[in-house]
This record gives sequence, structure tokens and C-alpha cells, in this order.
Amino acid sequence: MIRASIFRLVPPAAALVFALAGCLTGNPTLKPQGLVTVTLAADKKAAVVNAKPYNEIVITLPTPREPGYRWEIAFHDVRILKQTTEILPPGESRTGPTVSFIARIPGRTRLRFMLVPDNHARVVDPIDKYDVTLEIE
Repeated sequence: MIRASIFRLVPPAAALVFALAGCLTGNPTLKPQGLVTVTLAADKKAAVVNAKPYNEIVITLPTPREPGYRWEIAFHDVRILKQTTEILPPGESRTGPTVSFIARIPGRTRLRFMLVPDNHARVVDPIDKYDVTLEIE
């Protein structure tokens, strides 16, 4: 006859409770500390930007030259950058579409923006692109 001791069951049960409590707390909110603004020029297709962890990075893209096109993010590393807004259309205070990120950790990453037809097709040919290299130090 096998008798289970209550003391053998307590450590695994406690570990399970703490693991579940950790899953329920969610991700901590990143609060921006400082602002880095980048305005991409229509004639320059690449930029290098320096920032620090927790900086808010606001990128302004050129306004599409032709109607019926929109900017799309083709690549970014979510480990280093947290996207905080979608690509917002030009407004009264903005000269072109803007998108915001918060730098999470030090590192080097690249953002690629593509100008694609606004038909939401699965496969599209971009008519323009921009590469932004971010060095978070």
C-alpha cells in the first residue's frame, strides 16, 4: 500500500499556483522616456536612427504620390521595438503618414516600409520602399 504524504504534494501545487499567477498578470506597460522623431524624405530611401531604450520613436513617411496606395510595415523586430500606433494618415499637424514605436531593449534592428496598392490583396508589388535602421544603445 502506497501512502502519499501531504508534504510531497505541497511543492508542486505551490509551483502551479505561482506559474498561473504569473500568466494572469500580463505584460507591464512600457512608458516612453524621451522622443525621437524621424521624417523620411522622398528622395532618400534609407535612414539610420539612434535612440535609447524606452524612447518613443515617431516616423513620418512621405505622402503617397498616387491615390489608392498605402504604407505597410513589411518587417520589424518585435523583440526590440513595440509598435504603439498603426500607420496614421496625414492630419492637420502631420505632413505625412506617421507610425510610433517604443524601443524595448538595446540592439540593432531594421524597419522596412512598403508602398502597396490599397486593395488588401495577399500578393502585391510595392511601388516604393524605405529602410530605417535603428540602433538602440
